[in-house]
Amino acid sequence: MSCIVRSGFVAVILLSLLPRLSTAQESVFFVGVLGGSVQLSGDPTTIATPTGFATSGYKPETGVAVSAFVGRHIREYVTLQANYTWNRNNVGFFAAQGTATESLFFEQPHSTSHHTFIADVLVYFRERSSRIRPYLSGGLGFLRLSAEMQPGLIDGGLRPPPAMFTTIDLTSRVAVGVDVPVGDGWSVRYSFSENLGPNPL
Repeated sequence: MSCIVRSGFVAVILLSLLPRLSTAQESVFFVGVLGGSVQLSGDPTTIATPTGFATSGYKPETGVAVSAFVGRHIREYVTLQANYTWNRNNVGFFAAQGTATESLFFEQPHSTSHHTFIADVLVYFRERSSRIRPYLSGGLGFLRLSAEMQPGLIDGGLRPPPAMFTTIDLTSRVAVGVDVPVGDGWSVRYSFSENLGPNPL
């Protein structure tokens, strides 16, 4: 199973280019911060046999995300970038199993937080002097997920997952976005990304 994390950074904050874009042909360092929303993919599983069934999954809710990054424009159309992203999502775990004579189930809310470290390569489609610079990026890194049980457990006789757990896994990311210079060494960025990796939930 895999987990898809979709991030839409619709309100971008402060992309600072050092030195300014007047040195467009040179190697340029930059830093930035993004804020937005994030969604987790659901991943239900059902097993049916002649004597019964078992099903489990979780209901994800939209959460908030903050990302900080530092990068370097190494060519006119190519950029290297390192990213740290934190996001929090509430999920509702559920599971049930039954036979002809017995049915067991549970529902359990959890709060999850993700800490993601990604190294990206960005490929731009227009030169640095353009007013709008769309890009496509891809990268690899690590995802640390922590989950903690919240009040509201509905106990139907089936053992729930641990009240707290933490995992660390490899993850990959693809993103599309656009940088819009606003003058004096600053730009605004809009970005939409998807992370794909193992699903510990």
